[in-house]
Amino acid sequence: MKTEVAAKKTLVDIGVSRETIKQLDAYLELLRLWNRSTNLVGARSLSEVWNRHVLDSAQICSLVDLEDGPLFDLGSGAGFPGMVLAILGCRRVSLIESSKKKCLFLSHVSRTLGLTVKVVNSRVECYKPEERAKFVTSRALASVKTLIGYSQPLISEDGRCFFWKGKNLDQELTEVKNSWSMEIEQLTSITSVEGKILAISKLGLQNSSP
Repeated sequence: MKTEVAAKKTLVDIGVSRETIKQLDAYLELLRLWNRSTNLVGARSLSEVWNRHVLDSAQICSLVDLEDGPLFDLGSGAGFPGMVLAILGCRRVSLIESSKKKCLFLSHVSRTLGLTVKVVNSRVECYKPEERAKFVTSRALASVKTLIGYSQPLISEDGRCFFWKGKNLDQELTEVKNSWSMEIEQLTSITSVEGKILAISKLGLQNSSP
C-alpha cells in the first residue's frame, strides 16, 4: 500500500501537476469534514484515501481524452472516480448518484473548487441524458452484467466504458459473453494486486440466432 507521499509522487509521474494535487488535497479535506456527519467512506478507507481512492481513480487519465466528453460516472458515491477525473481536467462530467446526502456533498465540492461538474440525483437505471456519453465509468457499484445493462443506453457508438473490478472479473465476464458483443481489455491496476480495470468499447447486443 502506497503512502500519501508515494501516491502523490506517482500522480506527478503520470503527469498530474502539483497545482492539481493541491486541488485534490482540498477535495479530501472536504471529504474528511463531511464524513464526520455523513457516511461517505469507511474510516479505514479514509486513512488510505490517496492510494485506495485518488490514485486508483486517476490511473485511467491517460486513457481518457480530457478535452472530450461527456463522461458519466455511475454510482459516484463520494466522487471516485468521477470527481477525481473532473479535478484532473476532464470536461463535461456528470456524477450520477442515488443518495441525496452524497449529492449534496458532491455539489458542495464542485462549487467550492470551481468545477463545472453536473451532479445528478437519480438511480442509474432511471437516468435519461440529453446526449450519450463518450466515456462511462463505475467503481464498486455492481457486476459487469448489471453495469453493461446500465451503460448500453448511455454510451455513444464510439464510446468506452471503464469498470473497476476485482479477482472475480473473469467469472463475471462469462455471464455476459453470450448476450453482448464488445471489445474488451483487462488493465492491471497500479494500486491493487487483484484489481483490474475492464475497458469496453463497441458495446452492443449479440445478434439473435435465426
